Amino acid sequence: MVSEEYEKINIAVSLLETACKLYKKDDFFAVINLAGASEEILGKYLKARGKKNALESDREALVAINKYFGKDLTNEKATIILNYVKNALKHYNGIDDSDKFILMDAQSDSSYLLVRALTNLWRLEMELTPIMNEVWEMIEKR
Repeated sequence: MVSEEYEKINIAVSLLETACKLYKKDDFFAVINLAGASEEILGKYLKARGKKNALESDREALVAINKYFGKDLTNEKATIILNYVKNALKHYNGIDDSDKFILMDAQSDSSYLLVRALTNLWRLEMELTPIMNEVWEMIEKR
């Protein structure tokens, strides 16, 4: 076998393409993992270019809304809230029963992570593929 070098932005696009295909098949757990990984890579590319990523935008909004209602929410806590499903789905502590289950709306949570990933791709001024556009429209209708 021969090792090859892959650019991570291309990996992120491939993960996002696959997530979109699986979204159409209602494979929401796989979508959350694939879209989450893609969103994170693309978000870091945006940060490296001095641009705001989707997570940062959502975090700012969540903090601002909480402030409006007189609640103090740190950026760190907001990030934990926004990434809860993505992180909880891929980790299991194996210590206690409380971590054996996750309460979530798989369709909504997968849609949310897809939107974040697609938003980051768009903010990088990269073209969305036909299946990405199709899934975006599916999400808008749900």
